[in-house]
Amino acid sequence: MPTKKTCAHCGDEFQWCPDDRRAGKYCSVACYHKHVQTPKVSVRCPTCGKYFETPADRPTRYCSRQCYWKSGAPKPGKRNRVTKKCEWCGKAFERPASGFHSKHAFCCHTCSAFWWSHYGLRGIRHPSWKGGIMPAAYRTQWTRARKAILSAAGATCFLCGRRDKRLLVHHKVPITAFEDPRKANELHNLMAVCDKCHRGIHSGRTSVAKSGLT
Repeated sequence: MPTKKTCAHCGDEFQWCPDDRRAGKYCSVACYHKHVQTPKVSVRCPTCGKYFETPADRPTRYCSRQCYWKSGAPKPGKRNRVTKKCEWCGKAFERPASGFHSKHAFCCHTCSAFWWSHYGLRGIRHPSWKGGIMPAAYRTQWTRARKAILSAAGATCFLCGRRDKRLLVHHKVPITAFEDPRKANELHNLMAVCDKCHRGIHSGRTSVAKSGLT
């Protein structure tokens, strides 16, 4: 049965039913929020100098978001950032300090690629140096052998049978296993494979031996 109660905020009487979701202390949601709201204090905005009210338990320093951005205070995500000059294009750019992993700084991947192609480690200084440039006879033989294998493949991968116009030519036995690198380009040591199978071979996920092509 509905009963009469007195609002704890405004003092007015109201009808309250036990089935009502309200606790029975307030006549309306507005009275509830007004009664339980946090006490406020008046503070002065350091940017515009205007006084405004803010909750006493968690006061804000600025009266508005506009004043906050104008204040020059550290912004979220802007801390511990470093400004450097790109070594290729010369443009200044900003990045988190943790984003610099080398003594060389670049604003983008394109500038990085251009710089390393011009000034990167080459020749005997490179960690993958294998002893020098292949002889001209090897390069000529490789060009002819590559064309012959791709022509015979007919745009079909030797391993998975997928048709792909951008096939790669893979050495079954690596060039480094031959004393004469020209022997690595003999047709029985080459096969045309798609990019997926080629990556699978070098990562160990795809076995050339199981295909019967070794």
